[in-house]
Amino acid sequence: ARAILVALQIAITLSIVVNAIYVTQHRVEKIGRPTGMDDQNIFSFTVTGFEKNFDFQAMVRDDMAMLRQMPGIVDAAPIRQVPLSGSGSSTGFFSLPNQKGEQSPANYYSTDEHGINTLGTRLSGGATFEPRMIEFRNEDKQGFPATAIISQGLAKALFKDKAALGNTFYDDQSKPYRVVGVIQHIHGSWVGWDKVDRVMLTPLVGPGPGTQYIVRTQPGEIDRVMTATETALRKRDPNRVVGKLRKMSD
Repeated sequence: ARAILVALQIAITLSIVVNAIYVTQHRVEKIGRPTGMDDQNIFSFTVTGFEKNFDFQAMVRDDMAMLRQMPGIVDAAPIRQVPLSGSGSSTGFFSLPNQKGEQSPANYYSTDEHGINTLGTRLSGGATFEPRMIEFRNEDKQGFPATAIISQGLAKALFKDKAALGNTFYDDQSKPYRVVGVIQHIHGSWVGWDKVDRVMLTPLVGPGPGTQYIVRTQPGEIDRVMTATETALRKRDPNRVVGKLRKMSD
């Protein structure tokens, strides 16, 4: 009986150890996957205005003008949600109108013409948004602007072997979106999702009164720039809430 108990204890211990090693290895593999972004040099934070007659568009415009000229900053952009953060939104898209053809969900992010450069992603085709494409909204309404930049993962899901650039895909209301750029590779918000590489960027800012900003820094400058950014934003306009600054690498 003693021998059997010892054997059972060893067997149970081994099974626990093997399972723990497997789970750890699986997590390490996910952590080590390339995200397609300059994730070691990016941080994000929320900014929210609360004054009467608060001008959201002016806040974003003035903040961006200030941030983009600060020493150590490569670029900055407004964005509704942040990749890798665990917080995001997704919706389904179709390759043909009336919910026909190929179908795929996608993580979507609203940003401006600086979003691609700020994330540090690479385009395999097309170009980033032009300033004239950016739509500022003062209130929520359904649908996105008519142009989009999509990831190669989403392009393959919707168009298979066909070229995505210049092609059109549709939402569940049959609204068309023309592909103006294709991102070589990018991860969305949920790292455990098996469709994490299916991403869409849409040229949209707002509605307010709050949004998130992402800032990309020169290598080795992120800690200094985070401190300088918080100080500069509070000094430029103390009558708003600046949320906690978070590194994307975290």
